[in-house]
Amino acid sequence: MNELRILIVEDDLSFALDLEMLLHELGYTCYSRTDNSAEALDLIFSRKPDIVFMDINIGGRLTGVDVGKAVAHLHIPIFYMTAIIDPAYEEKTRGTLTFGYLRKPVEKNTLTTALNDALTRASAFSRERGQSGEVRDFFFVKKNEVFHKLAFSDILFAESVENYCRIISTSNQSFMIRMPIQEILDKLPADRFLQIHRRFIVRKDLIQQVNLKSGVIVVNNHELPVSKSHKAKVRELLGRDDD
Repeated sequence: MNELRILIVEDDLSFALDLEMLLHELGYTCYSRTDNSAEALDLIFSRKPDIVFMDINIGGRLTGVDVGKAVAHLHIPIFYMTAIIDPAYEEKTRGTLTFGYLRKPVEKNTLTTALNDALTRASAFSRERGQSGEVRDFFFVKKNEVFHKLAFSDILFAESVENYCRIISTSNQSFMIRMPIQEILDKLPADRFLQIHRRFIVRKDLIQQVNLKSGVIVVNNHELPVSKSHKAKVRELLGRDDD
């Protein structure tokens, strides 16, 4: 599990520092800042931030909107920051995977809502290929009101809880993600994860025990049920055609 990397692109130093302070108060401490388009592009391509707060009018040859269009294929959530929000801005930013606009000055409650919405929605883009051919193999998950980036390789199992999923990591931490289990399954690599029940998906290589007669799989000391409709897939994994 990694801390979110946030990039602030803003040429007003006072506002940039205020935004950093708000982010810090919310529990986000890993961020970079620049005031010009050239360095913004360099930081985005080299560091792959998880979210970008982008002023529309920045230093350099390109505007914030131009930078957003140049990196749209990376599927990085972008919030455009401006003192004035009108339809002209919305037209300019089409095609840049814009997740919203923040009116200056940004208030703490507004920032909290924006982050929650953007990172929840951004999880829907995991494992999508952009023009760069990059595969995003992680989810944004929430713990104690702060989002973290959870790699698929850190997932032990997932459990459906109504319209949410509870994800247990390999270090036995619990996270909630606002996504139905079928969507989770569609995004996870099929060669590494297996659905064993309508409510459970498990990491194949971490299965410790399988008892098909009692309908139980043990994963890192967690006992999980195997439904009748999914037993065939488990037998296939075991290379057996009996119980």
